[in-house]
Amino acid sequence: MRLFAFEKRLLAIIADAMLPSGVPGGLQRGAASVPTEAFLSDFEKYAPGESMLGVRAATWIITLLPLLWRFKLRPFGALRPTDRYALLNRLEQSRFYLIRELPNLLKIVVCMAWCSDPRVQRDLHFLSPDSAPPQWLLEASEPATSER
Repeated sequence: MRLFAFEKRLLAIIADAMLPSGVPGGLQRGAASVPTEAFLSDFEKYAPGESMLGVRAATWIITLLPLLWRFKLRPFGALRPTDRYALLNRLEQSRFYLIRELPNLLKIVVCMAWCSDPRVQRDLHFLSPDSAPPQWLLEASEPATSER
């Protein structure tokens, strides 16, 4: 199962809310510093269909949930960063297991992308950061040409 390009963009917005950069006392390099969409294109080649279905469902639910709650009838991407954080926090406090685990499923995927970047590994003081970035990260860093 493959995600559509717009679903990858939605998940990148959620990723940025989960791992924001430049937060005082927090992360210097957040999810936005890693090309999440490029990671997802690689990830979906190898992940089981059930996993991708779960990622898709969690992305859609988190994106559309603010429309049902008191967040001024806006999708997740249109919320202010503080409201995005509040929504994710509220989901994690839910008494329903399935709802509570939605952000965790996406965090697992987002952290796989984020922690794959050797720059992030160095920022986090990994004992032995990767000497070279993964292929998807190299390809995302290449300048676009007219041949593509």
